[in-house]
Amino acid sequence: MQACPELRRLPKAQASISSLHFRKQTPGTAPHVFPRKLPNRDNRLDPTHPVDYAPGKQQPILIATGTTCFTLRAIPMGILEKPTTPIRAVEPFDTWDARVARGASSGTVAPMTLREPRPNRLSMSLQFSTVSGFSTHQRTQIVSRFKTAVSLIAIRNAQVHGRKRLVFEEGAEPEEWILQGWTYHVRPTLELYRMPYPELVGILRPMLQDIWTRGMKLEEQWTLASLAKLMPSVSIQTPKQRSSARSASPDLSRKHRDDNPNNSSDLADPIPSKSRKGGASVASLPPVPDFDPFPFTPAAPAPNLTASSLPPSIKSSEPVNW
Repeated sequence: MQACPELRRLPKAQASISSLHFRKQTPGTAPHVFPRKLPNRDNRLDPTHPVDYAPGKQQPILIATGTTCFTLRAIPMGILEKPTTPIRAVEPFDTWDARVARGASSGTVAPMTLREPRPNRLSMSLQFSTVSGFSTHQRTQIVSRFKTAVSLIAIRNAQVHGRKRLVFEEGAEPEEWILQGWTYHVRPTLELYRMPYPELVGILRPMLQDIWTRGMKLEEQWTLASLAKLMPSVSIQTPKQRSSARSASPDLSRKHRDDNPNNSSDLADPIPSKSRKGGASVASLPPVPDFDPFPFTPAAPAPNLTASSLPPSIKSSEPVNW
């Protein structure tokens, strides 16, 4: 194996997440699942997973392509088969229904509670297929080499400049590289044993990004399907769908005013404003009411008063000056 000089004096990671946690993070059995046919619901680790009632044909097994040196797949932990040998765990597996119940008040699905979380470490479930033709030493080196490459990408945002040089960029976001609640499965070949780190990072980086992007889309679809099943009378949309609907119908409010002439907003502004060439808008004219708020009432004619028509109390012999 070729040495990588960039890793000789690598300083400690200064981010909040400094490493990946691989140990005891796979609660089920994965190798029998990776054929296209999913296991029966009763044999799954989480029988409540929404993969069966989500709209459309969902393929939860994500396969990343781009190399013949190894095969990388990912599958949700809930669809894994139950282990033949019970795994000793501090807490039971966090099912999808339990996550929906925890996040129902906020209208979402709560994140999965992972097994044995560690501070400043990001959990990753990673398994390797047992392939014939490998010695124990070769298998150990391949597993260690693959885990190191994944850690360099997720924790230190490792990139390849040129052909044989690793560059570490700042601002790494480990959560945007590793799907939480998913199991990654690797089927290696002997080519991976002698592959240098720059070449492995250059191949693995787009594969991890592709799996993360497609996995997040599936998680969003499953979340909407679960909430729609829980609250069928409520129409649930993602922020992207709401913003696209508003941008696709710019005349929606104008059509609403035309269909509702008695709307109070129409009485407040019956004449739409027009724009000048410079971009400033002309103020709308005030509305004209349908009635006269100050009606004209003609004055009554003055009475023809005479001395005989006066009351007796004010009659006198003296003339009255009006």
